[in-house]
Amino acid sequence: MKGQKYVVDLPGAGVKVYSDGKSSWNYMKQGNQVTISSIEDSGSELMDPSSLFSIYEKGFVSKFVAEKTVGGKAVYQIDLFPDKKEFDVSKITIEIDKATMMIKSAQLFGTDGNVYGIVVKKMETNKEFSDSDFVFDSKKFPDVEVIDLR
Repeated sequence: MKGQKYVVDLPGAGVKVYSDGKSSWNYMKQGNQVTISSIEDSGSELMDPSSLFSIYEKGFVSKFVAEKTVGGKAVYQIDLFPDKKEFDVSKITIEIDKATMMIKSAQLFGTDGNVYGIVVKKMETNKEFSDSDFVFDSKKFPDVEVIDLR
């Protein structure tokens, strides 16, 4: 992440998402296909990983649930409830590492019945990234099919 720019790699699903803050590229390895869309058209801001670190600041009411141990580490579990109907979630449960005060995981409970989970396995801060790191480079993916919806 760098501001509103990010890359999310989901190797188990064969998906990699790039965003430069204006456009989003969803690359699907299995079909060697990338779909490009404008950020305004790409769906809920809740799917933007950068929002995960500040979502509690506006639009949600928080409730402390428990202090527990997960994977040998003490975490705080907090539930977030939307204060308006503008979000497509009924609740978000986050776990914060007690020692570092950094997010360890989040579960988003969609109003459509789906549950989306994020687990932070490794977080490095104060790293430098160039802006080109957040843009899909089709030259690195031979014969990729590009679907531009912008």
